[in-house]
Amino acid sequence: MDKKFEPENSQSYVPIGEYVSKVLTGIKKHWYIIAVLAGICCVGFTMYSYATYSPQYTATATFTVTPKGDSLSSYTSTSSNASTQQLEKTFPYIITSAPLTKVVAEDLGLSYVPGTLTATAVENTNLFTITVTSSNYETAYNVLKSVINNYPSVAEYVVGATDLVLVVPPSASSTPINPISYRQKALIGTVVGALLGIILVFFLETLNHTVRHPDEIEKLLNNQRLGSIVKVVKKKSSHSTGNLTIDDIHTDSRFKESVFSIRNKIIKLCADQKINSVMVASTTTNEGKTTVAANLAIALAKKHYRTVIIDCDLRNPTVRQQLNIPESCSLGIVDVITGDCKLQDAIVKTKKNGLYVLPGTIPVNNASELMGSKQLADLVGALEKIFDYVVIDVPPVGIVSDALEMKDYVGGLVFVVRQDYAKVSKILDSISLFGYSKIKILGCIFNMASSVLSTKGYGRYGYNSYGGYGSYGGSYGSYGYGQYGNYGNEENSQATEDSHTDSNSAEED
Repeated sequence: MDKKFEPENSQSYVPIGEYVSKVLTGIKKHWYIIAVLAGICCVGFTMYSYATYSPQYTATATFTVTPKGDSLSSYTSTSSNASTQQLEKTFPYIITSAPLTKVVAEDLGLSYVPGTLTATAVENTNLFTITVTSSNYETAYNVLKSVINNYPSVAEYVVGATDLVLVVPPSASSTPINPISYRQKALIGTVVGALLGIILVFFLETLNHTVRHPDEIEKLLNNQRLGSIVKVVKKKSSHSTGNLTIDDIHTDSRFKESVFSIRNKIIKLCADQKINSVMVASTTTNEGKTTVAANLAIALAKKHYRTVIIDCDLRNPTVRQQLNIPESCSLGIVDVITGDCKLQDAIVKTKKNGLYVLPGTIPVNNASELMGSKQLADLVGALEKIFDYVVIDVPPVGIVSDALEMKDYVGGLVFVVRQDYAKVSKILDSISLFGYSKIKILGCIFNMASSVLSTKGYGRYGYNSYGGYGSYGGSYGSYGYGQYGNYGNEENSQATEDSHTDSNSAEED
């Protein structure tokens, strides 16, 4: 059967809301990047400001300049006599001229004037103000006094003999005119760093082509969405089994509701397709595939269907730990396939929910060979006749090809897609591997959904508090491909004899 899985046109219009969503999702996921950049810029701005800061001080004096013999009171006159107009034009020039600055430098015993001179005049008067700016207020004051003392001798060559009469004596303030606030610099640096971090996060999210929203299952993967499983953890309790299962009364009801909803949809799809065996797969590790498979099987058993779950993840069998099958039940699927024991000796029935389990045992080297064997095909066929539903947990398709060995003798495929995890291209490649086979692709489950959902509170929960999913991809050796979870190795012989009754308050059949 020819099945194609192509993403929609990537050139289509993207609403502004999606960009905002990318930023918000990126901030939540990469908040540490923003925090680090904000901290670096905060410290950097503060240190740079401290290293480059040069305080500036000013000294000022106001006086009148009149030609020799003129009356002092003429500085308030508004008359336009020639001498006043000439002084207005020439005085600022003389103050900043090379001859005067040279004389002042020699007077101070320096090679240059350590400051900046400016002069202003009140229009149509002979009232002037001299300002000296320097990095030291005492220096500014000394330069100003020298200018006042030496101005007449220099000005005599330009405008003739003049008299200077101080109106406001020279003064200098010990407070700099350019005070600096290191707190403000730190705040500016923090804001700049945070903005840079947000921009960086936006580009990271733009380049990170993963499935972020449930609707993208259909939009990007061109596949039916079976449902979304919320990202929750069980409440800690002394009666809790440790693994996330819907038959534990301490598991959050939202998780149960998600699983029951998906179960009901799968029941309908299987009836429509006339199949009763379902393979649960994923693209890569750490997507919660085994947790989904185990809970789907439990949900089917709780609806009074005879259900068996098979652990065909032979390289890293974890169904046993997920369902707390005691170590005393040491036989498993490999023993049945190889003929070392009969099916009835290896299969386990849980007393709590009536689910049958054909667990794995230890990792094997020849997983692909066993999964492609006639013995396993015959076993699955036999179980399909005995049970209403056969749920099969298989290895990640994007990591190893073991699951592909079963694609022609298993009825349906359910693909687990973890929110914002595997690349869209990788998921498409993995699903397309089943395109030319007899298996019916039922759809995808959006797993570990949190902030992208509208329901409030999902973001506070996560598998990691007990599941401990390892690093992306894992380590691929002859006996496996990385840790799925930190389930522990303690025996729990009473796991199938739990006297607590599941209230199943979330299930409405």
